[in-house]
Amino acid sequence: MASLLDIGRSAIHAQREALNVTGQNIANANTEGYRRRDATLSEVSGVQSELTSLTAQTGMGVRLDDVRRAYDSFLTDSKRAAAGRFESSDAFVTKLERLENSILPNDGDLGVAMTAFFETLGQVAAQPGDLAARAVAIDMGHTVSNAFNTTALLLGDLADGTASEIETRLVGVNQNLDALATLNGQLRASNLGGSPPNALLDERDRLIDNLSKMVPLSVTIGERYEAELRLGTSEAGALILRGEDSKTLSVVRSSKAASCSGLGQDRSCRNLKAALCGVWSMHMARPTGHCRNWTRLRGPSPQK
Repeated sequence: MASLLDIGRSAIHAQREALNVTGQNIANANTEGYRRRDATLSEVSGVQSELTSLTAQTGMGVRLDDVRRAYDSFLTDSKRAAAGRFESSDAFVTKLERLENSILPNDGDLGVAMTAFFETLGQVAAQPGDLAARAVAIDMGHTVSNAFNTTALLLGDLADGTASEIETRLVGVNQNLDALATLNGQLRASNLGGSPPNALLDERDRLIDNLSKMVPLSVTIGERYEAELRLGTSEAGALILRGEDSKTLSVVRSSKAASCSGLGQDRSCRNLKAALCGVWSMHMARPTGHCRNWTRLRGPSPQK
């Protein structure tokens, strides 16, 4: 049977550990990816025998049983889906604003030049014998031609910049996949006899959150808390991470517009919501008659 001092000492120790957990929460209030911890206390029961059948019921104090992360899989998946939709729309709108700024009417744009050109043609039609009016019309024709070329160059630069941004974002995707593959190995090695460190779980979720903002993902958590990722929102999507094996996503350039509607293997970007798809959609919105290099995202073939 524990004495009153032993019970009091266990209480001081358990409450001190609980205060340490609270202090850790306060210290990491602004830490990216950190999830709040909750300390769970449990009673230390006594050993009952014939000699201590009654006195053992008083117990031997209290102890810190577990430190749990504030985690809900449903809320996490909902947050990732919402973040992916927001990033997709935001990236698309940003590119659309740049396109509008390039083609909206201004003092020297294509629309103004064409209006002036048709006005000079009207003057030529009104006075066919006036050589001055014909010369002005020819000069305005050159101006319209230059305006067309300038607009084409601006749209081409915007398209090339969008393609470059897709490649840049893919570099970030591959870096996060590699980091998550390494973390999967650490998770497998750290929880042979129990739960893994909460810090590793926080880092795992942070990396998955970053990826879900860039590409749509289907996430499966294994028995050892490692993450398995598939491209897209369906479990039938292409496998891009399993254990410590991560796949590399790349951009494939093609001259055929018909082959540019795929994300992964034969998967349309219309139903995939993430930042990369927003940029992708804007890139695909270019007029097909003026496209030189189309791109599609190539990943591994779907696996079960």
